[in-house]
Amino acid sequence: SLSPQKVDFEATWSGLQEGVAKIVTLTGVSGMPMIEYVLFNFCTKVLPPFITHISQDIYKLCTAQPQPYSEDLYLRFKQFVEKHVEKLREVGL
Repeated sequence: SLSPQKVDFEATWSGLQEGVAKIVTLTGVSGMPMIEYVLFNFCTKVLPPFITHISQDIYKLCTAQPQPYSEDLYLRFKQFVEKHVEKLREVGL
């Protein structure tokens, strides 16, 4: 449902983080590199299931009742990206 609802931020972020990690790290899906998978599905107008799920979770968090989690989501995503970049720096990429 797209109507605002109560949402468990931690549980939703936990699942969302897995999908975000797939995108940020470009890990493969079904034996295909992530970028090829997304581009193939975009060109064929078929969204990968995890992309659809991610967008639904983001929408739910940003429209949650009684208060949206937009800022919390932004801060978690920022923290996730900062940790990822720090790991890349450590290995010299």
